Amino acid sequence: RRIAFDQLVFDQALHNGAQFCQAQVTAPIIENGRVVGVLAKDQAKSSAAQAVPNTAQEFRAPLVIAADGATSAIGRALNGSRGAEIHWSIAIRCYADMRDDLQRRCEFYFPKNIMPGYAWLFPTGERTANIGVGLRLDKYRQSGVTLDALLTRFLDMLGGRVIRESVTEIKTWQLPFGSSRQSRVF
Repeated sequence: RRIAFDQLVFDQALHNGAQFCQAQVTAPIIENGRVVGVLAKDQAKSSAAQAVPNTAQEFRAPLVIAADGATSAIGRALNGSRGAEIHWSIAIRCYADMRDDLQRRCEFYFPKNIMPGYAWLFPTGERTANIGVGLRLDKYRQSGVTLDALLTRFLDMLGGRVIRESVTEIKTWQLPFGSSRQSRVF
């Protein structure tokens, strides 16, 4: 599962000398045409569980990696507009238990109701899976169907293979395609 992978990467970074602080990145620091750090608001909490006033801090480094996802504050600041919806997808996924061993095989489906897009079943264990549906954002907006309905239809298509009462951690997100001309390196 992604959460386990993220934790593994996080633990490895700490083991190798990284320091952790929780903050909300608001902008890149640019000097001489290079990103040399970020401005961020501290997300520390007091003992009374009240938020400490958000004070802007500078974090500087010889290399800045904006690994904060498709809607990155750094990416937005450096690229400006995120581009047309034909360059974005929208997806929904869940985790579920399966009735049979998945034998470490990923499955891809291309039903007409989600074109241009696809559905998937990715094993996360012998009998557990990441199951989801993704399609181009502009086509999704035109479809008039909710993401929940698309996921339900796909689960119905998988039939008795999925233990429906085990479906958990439903999550949606948007992802950029590589088709836009936005820069990924600065």
